[in-house]
Amino acid sequence: MLAAMYSDFSADMKDFSAVSIEQVAVPALGPDDVLVRVVRAAANPIDNKVLTGALKDTWNHPLPFIMGYDFSGIIKAVGENVHNLKPGEAVCAVNWGQGNQNAGNGQVPGGAFAEYIKIHSKMLSLKPSDVSFDTAAALPLVGTTAYEGLSHLHIHRGNKLLILGGTTAVGLLAAQMAKLKGAEVTVTCSSRNMDFAKQEKPDHIIDYTSTNWWESDVVYDAIFDTVGDKGTFSHAKKRLRSDGAFVSIVSMDAGVDPMAHKPLKAFFFCLSQSTKILDELLGLVQKKHLVLPIEAEYPFTLEGVRALLRKQEAGKSLGKNMLVIAKDIA
Repeated sequence: MLAAMYSDFSADMKDFSAVSIEQVAVPALGPDDVLVRVVRAAANPIDNKVLTGALKDTWNHPLPFIMGYDFSGIIKAVGENVHNLKPGEAVCAVNWGQGNQNAGNGQVPGGAFAEYIKIHSKMLSLKPSDVSFDTAAALPLVGTTAYEGLSHLHIHRGNKLLILGGTTAVGLLAAQMAKLKGAEVTVTCSSRNMDFAKQEKPDHIIDYTSTNWWESDVVYDAIFDTVGDKGTFSHAKKRLRSDGAFVSIVSMDAGVDPMAHKPLKAFFFCLSQSTKILDELLGLVQKKHLVLPIEAEYPFTLEGVRALLRKQEAGKSLGKNMLVIAKDIA
């Protein structure tokens, strides 16, 4: 099979020359594993960060490393202990672990930028027939992150929530989910993306190019940081009620202990893979309660993969960027 991979970490993000497409063996299945023919794979900011080696001393990165965490596809084969899934079924997942990328279950993390991926059966969700392969591949990582972030913030009806980065994929989904919970939602975005942000139907939009959100007189119950700008946590403490909540998925300024800033609850968190959550998110997509735009698709070629990574590195996408692995399956 073909796989997009790298054999060493590269700090040079200009041309992504460390990335190559290689012919590798189709992975052998263990008794609890499933082999999936990948149809679509989604890019995430973490793909670029991992490639630079920024996390190699913290997370498990066996080299050579096949890129990509989110995917959708068709089951090709199942292990002898797998009875709830069968060949021919459409599935999706994020090949990720609990609180970090280490997938557990003896699994190698990532591996979605390839024609086939081996994954533990318990990590797969069935793709509904009325959810596209694009959306099913785009949703798992960012959707689970948004869902868990709101859970950590204990968002419920009547809460005032500020989402920093309302046009990021996580911010976009978090705003929609928070509105479903009955929260009063404010998002930040640039003037360039104002019309896009309005699609989320937030209650308020702050243009960060002309207004400093922390200089308002609004007191929030919770702040969800998806951007990680310098000084964000210090600013957030000025705008949160004394026993409010702050979570970030990009900055470690608040630390990792939720109780370190009592009575404020504030910390950095990293998603934990959850099939249960993904199943719920797919249901919300089916009901059209969640929308996740697809910005661009790229072919599964060396130049296509590098162009996808360049697009992701630019940080200006309004929606998800996708890798088309199987062109003959819509």
